[in-house]
Amino acid sequence: TRGCGGGGGGGGSGVAHRPGGHKYDHGVKYVRVEVASGGGSSVLENCGPCGRGARSLWLLLVYLAKFNVVPLLALNFFFRFAFAAYKSNFPYLCEEALDFGPKEVGLAVSAMGVGGMFVQGVLVRVINGSLGEQRTLVLAMACTSLGYAGLAAVASVASLVPCLGLVSLGYGLAVPCISTLFSHVPVEQGVMQGLAGSIDRFGQVFGPVVGGWLLEEAGMETLMVSTGGC
Repeated sequence: TRGCGGGGGGGGSGVAHRPGGHKYDHGVKYVRVEVASGGGSSVLENCGPCGRGARSLWLLLVYLAKFNVVPLLALNFFFRFAFAAYKSNFPYLCEEALDFGPKEVGLAVSAMGVGGMFVQGVLVRVINGSLGEQRTLVLAMACTSLGYAGLAAVASVASLVPCLGLVSLGYGLAVPCISTLFSHVPVEQGVMQGLAGSIDRFGQVFGPVVGGWLLEEAGMETLMVSTGGC
């Protein structure tokens, strides 16, 4: 909602009220959401910017909970978090377990990219058509978890390849499935996709930080097993 509180207004604001209680500003519809608290509605008045921001976030989460989308947002966060933790420490894994140099690490990452292109370009349509988005997403999460956990035991190129294959398959299947499931939520898609993107970035911000800390404190095996658990 633009603005909080009253105040005399001058003309030319372009704001109009139409039947139904909704406010329109230059064609944009604003809907007021109130959450019952105790005996009445909880309405924030005469509050600072931080209070309004916190209240707006709370109201948004309560609103989204009606559509059962909060678990999907949490899944999106942990999926991105785990991938970021894994990817930021993958070169150290290759160096520690396989004595890879920059060239070999680059080739491994490129091979994963090629595998991801094949998954998203070919396999997604086939598997989605057979299983549907939700079951495909479950399969994708299982593949990535097994791939991450398997990296904890990598000791040769022969053991590295199937783990990277599982990660590529899982990641390639999960990304379009998550986007599709978000598009099915009956919320204005600009808001929904923006919120999903924000959660995505939060995961990518905290993943490398926590992953680096865990690597230093507990070692590579613990990091990869923990990443698979996410």
